[in-house]
Amino acid sequence: MTLCALFAALFAVGAFIRIPFVSVSFTLQFLFTNLSLLVLGRNKALVSSLLYTATGLCGAPVFTLGGGFSYVFQPSFGYILGFSLGIFLGGTALNKTGQSLKGKIIASSVNLLCVYALGIAYTAFIYAIHLATPRPLYELLIYGGAVFIPVDALCAVFSIVLSRRLRAITERF
Repeated sequence: MTLCALFAALFAVGAFIRIPFVSVSFTLQFLFTNLSLLVLGRNKALVSSLLYTATGLCGAPVFTLGGGFSYVFQPSFGYILGFSLGIFLGGTALNKTGQSLKGKIIASSVNLLCVYALGIAYTAFIYAIHLATPRPLYELLIYGGAVFIPVDALCAVFSIVLSRRLRAITERF
């Protein structure tokens, strides 16, 4: 449980290392969420992600723009939900493929796709329904994904490299 809490704290740290960009900021959260998946495995990483999300929704300012239940109305909240979905589906893929390099690449790719698919869809929903200012699809795809995916893909590669050593350390616990 300590490792789950530690990774939840790393998700929060990743939220504060940010570069603002249009409606969504680039953060290092994907690095830490993917690293948790590869190091802790699906179930413990999912606990970390849900703990992080619950902590933020309860009011702790752990999200990029703060915290509290009203954060569900932020366009970027879909990416936070995507962390849990990505960890679950990426972890399921990792369980099937194993901890090989190929398995980690597949799991990281599934994780990345889930985060962005849910993030972009949620952003579109919030703009269209809550803010009543629908955004064109090309804008959502460019500013919600295309700009950030290459950097997060590099974060995925970095997390794959780090995971081998960290997994060996954490298995002792």
